[in-house]
Amino acid sequence: MDEFVARYLELIASFLLTIDASISRRLLRHVPPHEVTLTDELLARFDGPCRIRETPKEEHRFQSEERELRARFGRGSPKGFKALDFSIEMFDHGRGFEGKVSNVDVGLLIETGDRGSDGYLRSIYLLQAKRLQHNLDKDLNPTFRLDSKFNSLDVEQHMAMLYYEKLLEIDAFRYLYYMPGREHIDCVGR
Repeated sequence: MDEFVARYLELIASFLLTIDASISRRLLRHVPPHEVTLTDELLARFDGPCRIRETPKEEHRFQSEERELRARFGRGSPKGFKALDFSIEMFDHGRGFEGKVSNVDVGLLIETGDRGSDGYLRSIYLLQAKRLQHNLDKDLNPTFRLDSKFNSLDVEQHMAMLYYEKLLEIDAFRYLYYMPGREHIDCVGR
């Protein structure tokens, strides 16, 4: 069972890295998308019908690797661990709700195990999105450098997040940073 769990978690991590890479690539466009657009794209990746329609190759690879993993370990998964016992859901907080109530863009819910069982775990995170701002090179192409900054870091918003964290006695607020992979950050240019 330990090998199955390890391999299944590797499969999930690989799927999440694929989503991350596809969102990050969009920052390399000549006119990189806004933070809201990136968040909408991310939310679409966690919406089942939309995900299957828009990313069939990645979805097919995930499903075929999952089937292969299950076949390798016999009928279904080992007793006490089912692939369906793991879910990740994202919830759009919308601009009105974000601005007036939550101060975050997205809610993230991760569940593992059967509800009501000893192995059931539920993690909730409230994510505030920030996009790394690009610089322009001499040909006006977007570049990312070590001195690039994240947009709209707002002290008032951050203080509100800390306030709610203390009020609700939770450690759930996180920043969701949109940025290209390290290989696309110019370490020389300043």
